Amino acid sequence: IARFFEPLWRNKRLTIMTMLTYAIWWCNNIFSIVFVKHVVTAIEQHDIASFLYWTYALGIAILLYYLAHYITRNQWWVMAWFSRRNMMTHRYLDRYIQADNNHVEKYGTGQMVAMLEGGIRDRSTLLEQTIVRWLEFIITVGLSVWLVAQYHRRYGLVFVWLLVCIHGTVIWLNTKTAKERRFQVIALQKYTAR
Repeated sequence: IARFFEPLWRNKRLTIMTMLTYAIWWCNNIFSIVFVKHVVTAIEQHDIASFLYWTYALGIAILLYYLAHYITRNQWWVMAWFSRRNMMTHRYLDRYIQADNNHVEKYGTGQMVAMLEGGIRDRSTLLEQTIVRWLEFIITVGLSVWLVAQYHRRYGLVFVWLLVCIHGTVIWLNTKTAKERRFQVIALQKYTAR
């Protein structure tokens, strides 16, 4: 596991900025729902002062989000993705160059380079998706538990338990279908290669 996540620790600044960018995206989604909830509640109660307060708060939150989005401009995750890819390319390409030539020629030089490039690209993308999914999960669970626990603690515990069960079921089902998906991807690659 440490070897898999090693590219994330090589350039900590880019990894932290990528995590911050994704955290801003997810927090915006959740906080927008909270603000809209308060606006709708104010409309239902005919409370003009509360309606104006939450509408302005929503407007300020949206402006802050777009300001943060403009500052990052999707650059952190792109720079981090290419940084990880570059680090892995140098690492594995050096090993490929130092490999036994007779062993490499068994598979074909072009096929080995394609396998190497594909593996590096897939691993870099997988690391990116790991960051995204875990941040999404942590932020969603944390804010959801906080919101639900405001009403009643027992609801918060049941909510967390249901969320963990659903998440575990999705992971279990994904592992069961991964082999079939791999065969579909291989068949699609053979079809598009023609």
